[in-house]
Amino acid sequence: MVALKLPPFWLRYSRMWFGQAEAQFHLHNITAVPTKFYHVVGALDQDTAARVDDIIHRPPATEKYTALKNLLVRKFGHLPQQRVSRLLHLDGLVDRSPSAFMDEILALTEDHKPCFLFRQIFLEQMPEDIQLHLSEEDFSDPRKAATWADGLWRTKQENEAALSQVSKPAPCHQQDSPKGKPEDQSVWCFYHQRWGGLKPASAPSPGITRETARPTVVNSCDGWPREQSPLHPRQIHRPPVPSRHRG
Repeated sequence: MVALKLPPFWLRYSRMWFGQAEAQFHLHNITAVPTKFYHVVGALDQDTAARVDDIIHRPPATEKYTALKNLLVRKFGHLPQQRVSRLLHLDGLVDRSPSAFMDEILALTEDHKPCFLFRQIFLEQMPEDIQLHLSEEDFSDPRKAATWADGLWRTKQENEAALSQVSKPAPCHQQDSPKGKPEDQSVWCFYHQRWGGLKPASAPSPGITRETARPTVVNSCDGWPREQSPLHPRQIHRPPVPSRHRG
Protein backbone atom coordinates (compact mmCIF):
# COMPACT_ATOMS: atom_id res chain seq x y z
CA MET A 1 0.00 0.00 0.00
CA VAL A 2 1.21 3.49 -0.89
CA ALA A 3 2.25 5.53 2.15
CA LEU A 4 -0.05 8.41 3.01
CA LYS A 5 1.22 11.97 2.60
CA LEU A 6 -1.26 14.71 3.31
CA PRO A 7 -1.14 17.99 1.33
CA PRO A 8 0.14 21.13 3.13
CA PHE A 9 -2.39 22.58 5.54
CA TRP A 10 -4.76 25.16 4.00
CA LEU A 11 -4.87 28.21 6.23
CA ARG A 12 -7.92 29.77 4.55
CA TYR A 13 -9.88 26.51 4.29
CA SER A 14 -8.95 24.59 7.41
CA ARG A 15 -12.32 22.86 7.72
CA MET A 16 -12.19 21.72 4.09
CA TRP A 17 -8.62 20.49 4.52
CA PHE A 18 -9.62 18.25 7.42
CA GLY A 19 -12.43 16.85 5.30
CA GLN A 20 -9.88 15.74 2.70
CA ALA A 21 -7.48 14.48 5.36
CA GLU A 22 -10.14 12.28 6.93
CA ALA A 23 -11.07 10.94 3.50
CA GLN A 24 -7.43 9.89 3.05
CA PHE A 25 -7.44 8.28 6.49
CA HIS A 26 -10.46 6.25 5.46
CA LEU A 27 -8.93 5.19 2.12
CA HIS A 28 -5.72 4.07 3.85
CA ASN A 29 -7.61 2.36 6.70
CA ILE A 30 -6.01 4.61 9.30
CA THR A 31 -8.04 4.56 12.50
CA ALA A 32 -5.43 4.98 15.23
CA VAL A 33 -5.73 8.41 16.89
CA PRO A 34 -1.93 8.90 17.38
CA THR A 35 -1.30 8.12 13.68
CA LYS A 36 -3.85 10.72 12.59
CA PHE A 37 -2.33 13.24 14.99
CA TYR A 38 1.21 12.87 13.64
CA HIS A 39 0.05 12.94 10.01
CA VAL A 40 -1.59 16.33 10.67
CA VAL A 41 1.48 17.65 12.47
CA GLY A 42 3.61 16.62 9.49
CA ALA A 43 1.40 18.68 7.14
CA LEU A 44 1.88 21.96 9.06
CA ASP A 45 4.37 24.57 7.88
CA GLN A 46 6.75 26.34 10.26
CA ASP A 47 4.53 29.35 11.04
CA THR A 48 1.37 27.30 11.52
CA ALA A 49 3.12 24.76 13.75
CA ALA A 50 4.43 27.61 15.90
CA ARG A 51 0.83 28.77 16.51
CA VAL A 52 -0.10 25.36 17.98
CA ASP A 53 3.27 24.51 19.50
CA ASP A 54 1.81 23.85 22.95
CA ILE A 55 -0.46 21.04 21.80
CA ILE A 56 2.23 19.54 19.58
CA HIS A 57 4.71 19.21 22.45
CA ARG A 58 2.16 18.56 25.20
CA PRO A 59 -0.78 16.76 23.61
CA PRO A 60 -3.64 15.54 25.78
CA ALA A 61 -3.56 11.95 26.89
CA THR A 62 -6.68 11.08 24.89
CA GLU A 63 -8.27 12.42 21.71
CA LYS A 64 -5.11 14.31 20.74
CA TYR A 65 -6.15 14.32 17.05
CA THR A 66 -9.55 15.85 17.85
CA ALA A 67 -7.94 18.45 20.12
CA LEU A 68 -5.45 19.49 17.40
CA LYS A 69 -8.19 19.61 14.74
CA ASN A 70 -10.48 21.80 16.86
CA LEU A 71 -7.61 24.17 17.70
CA LEU A 72 -6.56 24.60 14.05
CA VAL A 73 -10.13 25.16 12.86
CA ARG A 74 -10.75 27.68 15.63
CA LYS A 75 -7.55 29.61 14.91
CA PHE A 76 -7.66 29.66 11.12
CA GLY A 77 -11.31 29.05 10.31
CA HIS A 78 -13.92 31.78 9.99
CA LEU A 79 -15.80 32.66 13.15
CA PRO A 80 -19.62 32.72 12.85
CA GLN A 81 -19.60 36.53 13.01
CA GLN A 82 -17.00 36.67 10.22
CA ARG A 83 -18.98 34.29 8.03
CA VAL A 84 -22.18 36.29 8.47
CA SER A 85 -20.36 39.51 7.61
CA ARG A 86 -18.96 37.99 4.42
CA LEU A 87 -22.38 36.68 3.44
CA LEU A 88 -23.87 40.16 3.77
CA HIS A 89 -21.06 41.81 1.78
CA LEU A 90 -20.41 39.45 -1.09
CA ASP A 91 -18.83 40.83 -4.27
CA GLY A 92 -21.49 39.42 -6.60
CA LEU A 93 -20.91 37.24 -9.63
CA VAL A 94 -18.02 39.29 -11.08
CA ASP A 95 -16.79 36.78 -13.71
CA ARG A 96 -18.12 33.66 -11.99
CA SER A 97 -21.05 31.47 -12.87
CA PRO A 98 -24.06 31.34 -10.52
CA SER A 99 -23.09 27.81 -9.40
CA ALA A 100 -19.58 29.01 -8.45
CA PHE A 101 -21.18 31.82 -6.48
CA MET A 102 -23.46 29.31 -4.77
CA ASP A 103 -20.38 27.27 -3.78
CA GLU A 104 -19.02 30.27 -1.87
CA ILE A 105 -22.33 30.78 -0.06
CA LEU A 106 -22.53 27.12 0.92
CA ALA A 107 -18.93 27.19 2.19
CA LEU A 108 -19.74 30.19 4.40
CA THR A 109 -23.00 28.75 5.75
CA GLU A 110 -21.32 25.35 6.40
CA ASP A 111 -23.97 23.03 7.86
CA HIS A 112 -26.71 25.66 8.09
CA LYS A 113 -29.90 24.57 6.34
CA PRO A 114 -30.91 26.90 3.46
CA CYS A 115 -33.58 29.37 4.54
CA PHE A 116 -35.35 32.41 3.09
CA LEU A 117 -32.35 34.64 3.95
CA PHE A 118 -30.01 32.24 2.16
CA ARG A 119 -32.27 32.38 -0.90
CA GLN A 120 -32.48 36.18 -0.85
CA ILE A 121 -28.70 36.60 -0.59
CA PHE A 122 -28.26 34.49 -3.73
CA LEU A 123 -31.03 36.22 -5.71
CA GLU A 124 -29.84 39.74 -4.95
CA GLN A 125 -26.53 39.04 -6.66
CA MET A 126 -28.20 37.91 -9.89
CA PRO A 127 -29.13 40.22 -12.81
CA GLU A 128 -32.73 41.41 -12.69
CA ASP A 129 -33.93 39.28 -15.61
CA ILE A 130 -32.50 36.12 -14.02
CA GLN A 131 -34.05 37.09 -10.68
CA LEU A 132 -37.48 37.05 -12.32
CA HIS A 133 -36.95 33.51 -13.62
CA LEU A 134 -35.70 32.28 -10.24
CA SER A 135 -38.31 34.04 -8.10
CA GLU A 136 -40.50 30.91 -7.91
CA GLU A 137 -37.65 28.39 -7.88
CA ASP A 138 -37.40 25.89 -5.03
CA PHE A 139 -34.14 26.39 -3.09
CA SER A 140 -34.44 23.28 -0.92
CA ASP A 141 -31.68 21.91 -3.18
CA PRO A 142 -29.38 24.95 -3.60
CA ARG A 143 -27.08 23.35 -6.17
CA LYS A 144 -30.01 22.36 -8.38
CA ALA A 145 -31.28 25.94 -8.34
CA ALA A 146 -27.77 27.20 -9.14
CA THR A 147 -27.52 24.80 -12.09
CA TRP A 148 -30.78 26.23 -13.48
CA ALA A 149 -29.36 29.73 -12.99
CA ASP A 150 -26.23 28.68 -14.93
CA GLY A 151 -28.36 27.91 -17.98
CA LEU A 152 -30.08 31.29 -17.78
CA TRP A 153 -26.71 33.01 -17.35
CA ARG A 154 -25.18 31.32 -20.42
CA THR A 155 -28.21 32.21 -22.54
CA LYS A 156 -27.99 35.83 -21.42
CA GLN A 157 -24.29 36.03 -22.33
CA GLU A 158 -24.87 34.45 -25.76
CA ASN A 159 -27.70 36.90 -26.54
CA GLU A 160 -25.61 39.89 -25.48
CA ALA A 161 -22.69 38.71 -27.62
CA ALA A 162 -24.99 38.29 -30.67
CA LEU A 163 -26.51 41.75 -30.19
CA SER A 164 -23.09 43.37 -29.90
CA GLN A 165 -22.07 41.84 -33.22
CA VAL A 166 -25.25 43.05 -34.96
CA SER A 167 -25.02 46.61 -33.60
CA LYS A 168 -21.32 46.95 -34.32
CA PRO A 169 -20.85 49.62 -37.06
CA ALA A 170 -19.17 48.60 -40.26
CA PRO A 171 -15.62 49.90 -40.69
CA CYS A 172 -15.32 53.00 -42.83
CA HIS A 173 -12.83 52.62 -45.69
CA GLN A 174 -11.53 55.66 -47.53
CA GLN A 175 -11.82 55.32 -51.26
CA ASP A 176 -8.39 55.24 -52.84
CA SER A 177 -7.50 56.74 -56.18
CA PRO A 178 -6.93 54.43 -59.15
CA LYS A 179 -3.97 52.06 -58.80
CA GLY A 180 -3.56 53.16 -55.18
CA LYS A 181 -1.91 56.47 -56.12
CA PRO A 182 -3.03 59.72 -54.46
CA GLU A 183 -4.75 62.20 -56.70
CA ASP A 184 -2.89 65.29 -57.84
CA GLN A 185 -4.45 68.09 -55.78
CA SER A 186 -2.53 70.82 -57.56
CA VAL A 187 -5.22 70.96 -60.27
CA TRP A 188 -8.03 71.39 -57.76
CA CYS A 189 -9.68 74.72 -57.14
CA PHE A 190 -9.62 76.54 -53.81
CA TYR A 191 -12.74 74.84 -52.45
CA HIS A 192 -11.77 71.31 -53.57
CA GLN A 193 -8.29 71.65 -52.07
CA ARG A 194 -9.64 72.81 -48.74
CA TRP A 195 -12.89 70.88 -48.30
CA GLY A 196 -12.84 68.21 -51.00
CA GLY A 197 -16.44 68.93 -52.00
CA LEU A 198 -19.27 71.25 -51.11
CA LYS A 199 -18.17 73.71 -48.46
CA PRO A 200 -20.55 74.09 -45.50
CA ALA A 201 -21.61 77.50 -44.32
CA SER A 202 -19.36 79.00 -41.68
CA ALA A 203 -19.43 82.02 -39.41
CA PRO A 204 -18.00 85.31 -40.74
CA SER A 205 -14.44 86.22 -39.89
CA PRO A 206 -13.90 88.60 -36.96
CA GLY A 207 -14.01 92.26 -37.89
CA ILE A 208 -16.00 91.72 -41.09
CA THR A 209 -19.47 93.22 -41.31
CA ARG A 210 -22.15 92.98 -43.91
CA GLU A 211 -21.39 96.54 -45.08
CA THR A 212 -17.61 96.06 -45.44
CA ALA A 213 -17.67 92.52 -46.83
CA ARG A 214 -16.78 92.32 -50.51
CA PRO A 215 -16.74 89.13 -52.56
CA THR A 216 -13.47 87.71 -53.78
CA VAL A 217 -13.29 86.10 -57.21
CA VAL A 218 -11.50 82.77 -57.42
CA ASN A 219 -11.03 80.40 -60.32
CA SER A 220 -12.68 76.98 -60.15
CA CYS A 221 -11.69 73.67 -61.69
CA ASP A 222 -13.85 74.16 -64.79
CA GLY A 223 -12.52 77.65 -65.57
CA TRP A 224 -15.62 79.52 -64.52
CA PRO A 225 -15.16 82.38 -62.06
CA ARG A 226 -16.75 81.89 -58.66
CA GLU A 227 -17.29 84.47 -55.93
CA GLN A 228 -16.39 83.83 -52.31
CA SER A 229 -18.11 85.99 -49.72
CA PRO A 230 -16.25 86.52 -46.44
CA LEU A 231 -19.57 86.54 -44.61
CA HIS A 232 -21.02 83.38 -46.08
CA PRO A 233 -18.44 81.74 -48.36
CA ARG A 234 -20.64 79.68 -50.64
CA GLN A 235 -19.75 78.90 -54.21
CA ILE A 236 -21.73 81.20 -56.50
CA HIS A 237 -21.66 79.95 -60.07
CA ARG A 238 -22.10 82.84 -62.51
CA PRO A 239 -21.36 82.36 -66.21
CA PRO A 240 -19.59 85.24 -67.97
CA VAL A 241 -21.88 87.86 -69.47
CA PRO A 242 -21.29 88.19 -73.27
CA SER A 243 -20.27 91.66 -74.37
CA ARG A 244 -22.64 93.71 -76.58
CA HIS A 245 -21.45 94.66 -80.06
CA ARG A 246 -22.86 97.74 -81.64
CA GLY A 247 -24.12 97.34 -85.18
